[in-house]
Amino acid sequence: MTMTSTESKAKLSFYTDILSTISILFLSTCWIYSLSYPNQPLLSTSFLQNGFCLSPLFDNTHYRCSQFDAACGILCLLFVLLTNKNKQAMIGVASYFFAHSYGHYDAAVSLAEEGAASEVLDHVGVKEVVVLGAILSIGPMACAAELIEVGKVKKGVGYGWAVLGLAAGVAVYAVYIRRPCYALLYINVFIILANSLPRAVLIGYTTKRDVQIRAEKFKWANVLSGLAVLAVVMCEPFFCDGFTKYIGGHALFDAALALNMLIEVLSSDGEKSHDAGLKKME
Repeated sequence: MTMTSTESKAKLSFYTDILSTISILFLSTCWIYSLSYPNQPLLSTSFLQNGFCLSPLFDNTHYRCSQFDAACGILCLLFVLLTNKNKQAMIGVASYFFAHSYGHYDAAVSLAEEGAASEVLDHVGVKEVVVLGAILSIGPMACAAELIEVGKVKKGVGYGWAVLGLAAGVAVYAVYIRRPCYALLYINVFIILANSLPRAVLIGYTTKRDVQIRAEKFKWANVLSGLAVLAVVMCEPFFCDGFTKYIGGHALFDAALALNMLIEVLSSDGEKSHDAGLKKME
């Protein structure tokens, strides 16, 4: 690999983080505006009503997403049984798929029995806060672990800021959002921002150290699948009524996320040796 290609990969990685950060901040601003001024929404009306982009291609989009996620979880477990590779990571991914599947199943039942429910709750219960906190923690904790691993922050500082960010994220939902149908969008926005913003601020692309940190972890499959997830996250709320619901709606997100997660796990082999070398750099 030449220095030029290394620097190009580092720069592309950096601007991918910048794009993710700006996109999510823009989406969040439009979302807040749409909730504050419901008669002048910037997001699709059906998305604001349902919290998801429900597609006419399916009798119940949530049921189909639930079945897809369950199938992905089973495939992950079969992969572990047949190959015994990436065992811990694959089991974690399978657990996520099964939890996501259950969430869609629960939403499917509620939608079938009660219809769309976008009302504001009087308060968010302790159980919901704990579950939300556990899911949201994926973002800041994973980012903190990465920054600590490459020597960008000390362990106490990294996890300390991660905990503060997590607490703030839970508080914003519990105090301001309080709409169960918007939980998934909030989770997506928070996790993406909790990963991209700290990386954009703390890992540049001009110093030799930052270039190597970014270039060592750069893989085209990871970048492209991550951008696919970001694209669907943006298209679902903005263009649900325009075209998104006619090509699968929220099912597109589940498919893009499944692809991204599997690529991330399968491409993680061999990175530990690279990361160990990064810690020794001055």
